[in-house]
Amino acid sequence: MLPRRSLVCALPLACLALAPAQDVVLERYDVQGQPAARHTLPSNLREISGLAVSPEGRLFAHDDESAEISEIDPATGKRLRRFGPGRLTVQGDFEGLAIAEGRLFIIASDGTLLEFSPAADGARSEYLRHQTGLGRVCDVEGLAHDARSRALLALCKTMYRGGPPGIYAFDLQTRQLQPSPRFAVRLPSGESLNPSGLAVHAATGHLVLVAASQRLVVELDRSGNVVATQKLDRRRHPQAEGIEFLQDGTLVISDEAPRGRPHLTLYAPVRQSAP
Repeated sequence: MLPRRSLVCALPLACLALAPAQDVVLERYDVQGQPAARHTLPSNLREISGLAVSPEGRLFAHDDESAEISEIDPATGKRLRRFGPGRLTVQGDFEGLAIAEGRLFIIASDGTLLEFSPAADGARSEYLRHQTGLGRVCDVEGLAHDARSRALLALCKTMYRGGPPGIYAFDLQTRQLQPSPRFAVRLPSGESLNPSGLAVHAATGHLVLVAASQRLVVELDRSGNVVATQKLDRRRHPQAEGIEFLQDGTLVISDEAPRGRPHLTLYAPVRQSAP
């Protein structure tokens, strides 16, 4: 019998599992199976990009054309409130959202990072602007909070000088970007990867990426090793741009739809974590 986590599925990139024995998050989900729910979202979230969950369990999202934030009820897909930074709507190519230490952070593809407080429905917040400089290195496509290192993790979709996509850390104590990537994401198969969203699993600290182009979900351990992947269904996930975990363990994936309606798909765990 093969040792746990040494099995590689026969279908290419369907569910590679290549790390030594450990608690692998993606083992708990079947994204090829029937989801727990799939919601059609409001049309002004047609280009939904980032997802984030607050410590109170509230789910937030944004469209990539502005810094407007929507709180979404994951049970129904209905918008509960809408707010944003600045007296006027801040426009830009925003690609990732995170919540950390009571503040919201939204990042643009050029590395511009806005920091602001949550607000009531229809209200506006003052904001801080951080120029990370990351846009000189890559096309930024995701953001997540890593509480264990007290950092925001910024995900690169394409590196301008070539090489695998990098994940950079923005230190929440200094409000500065660390100059070198924390991880470079390499698939064991050697195939290319263009990730579009990033989440940190709170219990394990593992990083879980979604890649719209390759229709993949990829899991990294705390050392940056790929420990599992799963293939997404083409019809259900035409353009997966956001990924997050709810407090009850539900995996949430958002798909934008420039020519239709965007969707939010929820996958309940089918297995519990290892003892």
